[in-house]
Amino acid sequence: MTMRTYEEVQAEAMEHYQAQDYAGALEILTREGDRFPAEAANVLYLRSCMAARVGQPDLAVAILEDALNRGLWYGERVMRESPSWQPLQGLPAFERLAAVCKARQAAAEIGPALRVLDPADGCPAGATCPLFIALHGNAGTADSAIQGWRAVTDAGWRLVALQSSQVGGVNAYLWDDQETALRETAAQYADLSAQYTVDPARLVVAGFSLGGETALRIVLSGSIPAPAFILLGPGGPTMDTPDAWLPLIAQGAARGVRGYVFLGDRDNAVEQDNARRVVDLLNAHGVPCGLEMLPNLGHAYPVDFAPGIRRALAFVLP
Repeated sequence: MTMRTYEEVQAEAMEHYQAQDYAGALEILTREGDRFPAEAANVLYLRSCMAARVGQPDLAVAILEDALNRGLWYGERVMRESPSWQPLQGLPAFERLAAVCKARQAAAEIGPALRVLDPADGCPAGATCPLFIALHGNAGTADSAIQGWRAVTDAGWRLVALQSSQVGGVNAYLWDDQETALRETAAQYADLSAQYTVDPARLVVAGFSLGGETALRIVLSGSIPAPAFILLGPGGPTMDTPDAWLPLIAQGAARGVRGYVFLGDRDNAVEQDNARRVVDLLNAHGVPCGLEMLPNLGHAYPVDFAPGIRRALAFVLP
């Protein structure tokens, strides 16, 4: 029997969650979650949330305490604003754990960061490497974005992954505050431009999940002067209100922006109809945008992303 990946387990749990079968989601995460120690922070968070939703606050707090005993923690915004944890607010046991998380967050080194991965053969002598800027998903890291988009280096691109300063927990960074995200990424791009020679005609901003929504806003607004965006499983509050993009789409159209969107056909973490509506609006209002469905893919990076990335690059930079 083939062991399931974490992405497959999470996708099944999320199917139960979206059907409001919180007990089913809790059972799956409890049964299989410990097989993925690298994902412990997310597994324990989801388990605690599902326990709270099925009316077991003591279990929810016990799972959260288990996470903290493993050295994990969650940011103040997560602790206070997670919808599932609203029934726990004010409970003495929860408040004690919230205080521990707050102290750990204050002690952590938090700030915007970036990672750079050059093509294996380097940049051609006397030439400028095209620049591919990637944003991690919500609760991700720059390292996760490097791993997800690294196939672009096979096509000769310099890959730079930007990491948000908005902390959600240990090794979990967020794009929730979009104003801060645009300000920080613009500053990071300015630093890159001072360090590397950038060809403005060969500059792409890409992103996964809420990082995808952020990348789209960056390119359409011109906060980073890229002519193209590539998104994977884009989701977020503005993706869920497609018409809200129209003013930014007009700005992008005036600058000749192009884009490409990938959606996994098993991705239940985003509202796919809304994502398709955004693509339709982009095309209808002067921003050519391709849409590609990736078979048997949930809310995750494809295992072999290289062919798709090459198709996307050919579309956005014809």
